[in-house]
Amino acid sequence: MDTATEPEATPRRPRLLACLAVAGLAALSLLFYSPLFELGVFHVDGLNDQVGYITSARWYAETGELRSHLIYPAFIDNPKWRLYMPGHYVALASSYLLLGDQPITWRLPSLVAFVLSSVLVYACALRLYGRRAGLFAAGLFLLFPPNVAAAFTAMAEPAVQAVSLLGVATVLFWPLRTAPFILPFALGLPFLYRETSALLILPLAVYLRRSTGRPRATLLGAVATVLFLGFLGSWQARQGKESFPLWWITLDNPNYADALLESQRPEVGAWGWIEAIGNNVGANASEVVERVREVPWESPEPLMTLLALGLIGFALLWGLGQRSRDGFPLATGLFSLGVGFLLFGFHKRGGYGHVTLRHLSITVPFTCIAFAAWLSRLTPLTRALEKRRSAITILVPALLASVAGVWNTAAAKVVASEPRFTEEMEKQGHDDTKILICPARIGMDFVLKHYPVRWAFIPENPETLRRIAERYEIGTLVTLRSYLGKKFTQEDLAGVGLRHRITHGDLLIFSSNP
Repeated sequence: MDTATEPEATPRRPRLLACLAVAGLAALSLLFYSPLFELGVFHVDGLNDQVGYITSARWYAETGELRSHLIYPAFIDNPKWRLYMPGHYVALASSYLLLGDQPITWRLPSLVAFVLSSVLVYACALRLYGRRAGLFAAGLFLLFPPNVAAAFTAMAEPAVQAVSLLGVATVLFWPLRTAPFILPFALGLPFLYRETSALLILPLAVYLRRSTGRPRATLLGAVATVLFLGFLGSWQARQGKESFPLWWITLDNPNYADALLESQRPEVGAWGWIEAIGNNVGANASEVVERVREVPWESPEPLMTLLALGLIGFALLWGLGQRSRDGFPLATGLFSLGVGFLLFGFHKRGGYGHVTLRHLSITVPFTCIAFAAWLSRLTPLTRALEKRRSAITILVPALLASVAGVWNTAAAKVVASEPRFTEEMEKQGHDDTKILICPARIGMDFVLKHYPVRWAFIPENPETLRRIAERYEIGTLVTLRSYLGKKFTQEDLAGVGLRHRITHGDLLIFSSNP
């Protein structure tokens, strides 16, 4: 027996009341979890990239200069270097100008983005597959645990989801006759948040080709999009935005704390590149499975990573096997596969935990839409849902909400964890006009509280230490005891004016204070 039914008629536009209801559910979800994530305080111990976003955004708001406030030794010769596109910095800077320096300021863009994404997931799924699919997609997005956890951070991922959905929705709801020509502008804003959003051209081109029946117009729109995004990328490169060099793919463990990385650049042929990418993908995939096998509950991120990858695999398989002419699920699966391949193929040590979830997060709204379309066509499920008193309408959402609650409770312990070593650092009297060098998880909260102090990664070797000292005045260096003699010696530190001041467990504190 065929388990699929024809989808209900697709409304052209969602009703305002339905969108407000979805937005209300998203806001209630945030309100429910807010005590766990401590809205009144802001710690960054678990996700130290937040410090880079916040300090750079604050510097941009105050001076008009956009550059990384954190110092990456591998790019020490480019003082305006920054890793990320400007979108999220601008959003955080706007929030700072509006509200000032307080905990809610740095979370506001993510909180708003979560609510907006929930509505846009509903609207996009409704436009493609009907009202029932829209409700399923919104429910899946709201109940996918990392979405809620990320909303209480200053990370860019919620905003990337929102602007990507906004770009897709713009194309979906634009008049079909001219929709191919709006494609470059629809993807421009998402690209200015995260470069991987350029891959959205694939599902959108498939949608336009099948919906408009105008392959030539769709091809022209796609070519114009590639050219426009290339222009935006080159413009940002001139402003200091640089990606990690592609040849890092061929290194076993590229480290942006090493100013000598360029000297390690290998000479490899085409087969060497293929072999390096394959090794990276295999190593990262194995690490995901290994971590899930070893610590599924103490470290819940790997489970969520597998769930995200599972949604991608489903979109691919269903897209390949479905009988209709709709190619959106297959194109969505290929887009998501491309994002995952970029993540797993670039370098090792990036294939698990919140690092993977962060990069895969852009795929989650669209795989939720594909999965919701499949759910809406399951005859047993749709018949059960038609019986308003059916237990499935209560038990299934309740079960999913319980799982989400367990995961978010664990995630909250990381996102809202207490700062490490901040009080000890303050006792040492670091001079905030000089830079601080220390492990990320030790110094990030201190850096945030003592803005505009600047921070640098622990140098990988004596030459990197020397180059940092040539460009900046070092105030304090905190290092693990095991690093001394491995990365640099006490004589190397003395050579840049640092003297041993105190030992704190496994940590050694060196200072330039007399």
